[in-house]
Amino acid sequence: MRIRHNVPPPVGGTLPPVRIAGAIGFRAGSTHTIDMYYGHFGYHVYPPARGNHYAERSCRLLIGLACRHGLKALWITCNPENYASRRTCERLGARLVSIVPVPEEDPLYLRGEREKCRYFLDIGR
Repeated sequence: MRIRHNVPPPVGGTLPPVRIAGAIGFRAGSTHTIDMYYGHFGYHVYPPARGNHYAERSCRLLIGLACRHGLKALWITCNPENYASRRTCERLGARLVSIVPVPEEDPLYLRGEREKCRYFLDIGR
């Protein structure tokens, strides 16, 4: 989600700085922990960039890549109190399957995350 101004640099100058709206990661393949707690997509948007649907738009861009990796379905997870992320999942067409407790031995638990909403998105085409 990097945004760069598409303007040529001034003569003898440089481009304006890159403004970073957030980040997204794609986990190719499926494991129990990906499907249950981490999800195939992991994203965050910095506060000044929120409200522009960057997470949704970024996920949509990665769906084609997920298909090329042979995935027919995606799991996207978020914390239950993260209503913006939950809305992103809904806007993508994912459906809430369950809210699960995070195991105490998982790194997510160690950083204070106790539950995960699990959203399922069918991308089989």
